[in-house]
Amino acid sequence: MNPFPTVGRAVRIVSLAGFFLSAFVLKRPFDGNAGPVLLRRFLQACGGCFVKAGQVLATRYDLLPPRYCRELSKLFDRMPFFPVAVVRRVIERDLKRPLDEVFQDFDAVPLASASIAQVHGAVLRTGEAVVVKVMRPGIAKIFRLDLAFIRSLARFSRRHRTIFRVDLTVLARDFIDLTREELDFRREARNTDLMHRLMQDDEIDHCAPKVFFDCSGAHVITMERMDGVAVIDLMAAVDCGDSDQLEAWSERGITPEITAQLLLRSVLEQTMHHRVFQADPHPANLIVRDGGTLAWIDFGMLGWLDERSWALQFNLRREIALGHLHGAYERLLDILQPLPPSDLSQFEQKAKGILRDWIEASASANVRFEDKSSGNFVLRLFAAMRGTGLSLPPNLMRLYRAVIVADSVMLRLDPAIDWIPVLRAFMEAEAKRQLAVSLEETFSAASVSHVLAAVLRAPAATVQLIDWLNARLPQLGLSYQRRVSLMDRTVLVTIESLRSILILITVAVLGAPLAAAIAPASSLAALYRMLGEYWWVLAAAGAVAVIGLGRILDALDTF
Repeated sequence: MNPFPTVGRAVRIVSLAGFFLSAFVLKRPFDGNAGPVLLRRFLQACGGCFVKAGQVLATRYDLLPPRYCRELSKLFDRMPFFPVAVVRRVIERDLKRPLDEVFQDFDAVPLASASIAQVHGAVLRTGEAVVVKVMRPGIAKIFRLDLAFIRSLARFSRRHRTIFRVDLTVLARDFIDLTREELDFRREARNTDLMHRLMQDDEIDHCAPKVFFDCSGAHVITMERMDGVAVIDLMAAVDCGDSDQLEAWSERGITPEITAQLLLRSVLEQTMHHRVFQADPHPANLIVRDGGTLAWIDFGMLGWLDERSWALQFNLRREIALGHLHGAYERLLDILQPLPPSDLSQFEQKAKGILRDWIEASASANVRFEDKSSGNFVLRLFAAMRGTGLSLPPNLMRLYRAVIVADSVMLRLDPAIDWIPVLRAFMEAEAKRQLAVSLEETFSAASVSHVLAAVLRAPAATVQLIDWLNARLPQLGLSYQRRVSLMDRTVLVTIESLRSILILITVAVLGAPLAAAIAPASSLAALYRMLGEYWWVLAAAGAVAVIGLGRILDALDTF
């Protein structure tokens, strides 16, 4: 790398830092809001990764005072524009076609301008309204220089813990990975197309734009236009109490309270059902369309959960939704594997206290913002973990960052929101959905509906049994992970799987008489006619086998 641009950029950043620091010292006695404004202007003047860092800080209400976050939020889409002539050159060079051959109409005035790209409205030759995201010329080179500075700062922080008190290496590495992903427009186009298809097929009132790949490239992405109210504007109206504007939006089906609940539901659907999620849900990436539909844009960063990570997170959220402190603590230990050989009794008390405070605060309208914030909850939990020598697996950091950012947006829209009922309803629905998937893998597609119909009409005891099974199906055997060897866990999971299959068969047999009376042509009715008066014998045998296998599992669990 040429050292001269690096030196020049370093001199520029140091000079700007000195200038704005001097301005802050001079203005602070006369202007109480000098700090937020000057910080935003400093980051904006530095450009590149410094703007990106400011955008990250703008969402961290758990770390910065609200006035700083509000001011830094201007960095999302109020960056200086670059000329439309430059935009035209970037598009024509990337798509290898004149602009007029691609677009019937192209707006010279941009809709938004951020740290990496600028967005223009346009109309395709086919008549479809779109937005065109164009990368800033030379931004990749600037980011490479800034990322080198960030690496140096991280290494310096590691060597001088007495000054920084925090090792910035992990944070820097994550920030570098996220930034590199955002600079890859081809990857972002694929991400957007994936989320468009996933959101289109689920039952949540959210959506992602369609991508026009024939009009996209390495530096240009052309997407369906999503008109509506930006969530960042909705938040601003709530903050300043603009009742007239809020009432006007309400007539279009757009309210802060409904949007907050929908945002929570959408994040749960992405993380716990699709297992792929938008990893940067800041308010500038969210638009509420007329009627209340939540539109997600800007998929430069996605997060993924593998099967094991998903199961662990699913079980933790289920226990929190039910208010089970010890169960939530046990699931938290599952996530933190492998555990160090140390006494965890103090961590257990701290973790349960933090969980209890958070669950109680979520249901109250008379608590501080920071008490309901998941960001504050996670930070307190992380502090307790560090004191015990525990750490969160790196692959989950992106998930928790997304949850923290979304949570801060949700609470600003509706500080009185009680998220526990929403979480509980989702977990119950998702557990039933997972059960249906398991049944489809076991039975033919034609008989699944009949089995489910019989189960849902069974006595209350059977419903309770299915609820227990729902909690146990995800990642069988995880509760034994800390006590037994790999070979023993294999045996336990095999027995558990056999027991689950026997439960399903027993439930089906129990529902057979009812199915014969309600739906004589169903598969269960045919099973009942085949068994005749001895159907109860098979049901009893299945129940005995389930109880016997349960005793075996209990015995093995004590070793």
